[in-house]
Amino acid sequence: MGRRCARQGIWQKRFLFVAIPLPGTGAWTGAAIAALMKMRLKDSVPVIVSGVMCAGLIMLGLSKLVELFVNLI
Repeated sequence: MGRRCARQGIWQKRFLFVAIPLPGTGAWTGAAIAALMKMRLKDSVPVIVSGVMCAGLIMLGLSKLVELFVNLI
């Protein structure tokens, strides 16, 4: 049980790291960290892909908010 909780915590941390749309974070860095930590490919790819999709949705939402704000001015 303890190992499963530890693995889930690592999954959440990798997801958040990849999902935050800031310079230096993202798919390439997440993949490099997964490789350095010797994580299995089948465990890393779904986390990285879902993190990239989440970052894309965050950026889409922010750009739509900016568009709405600019159109109001």
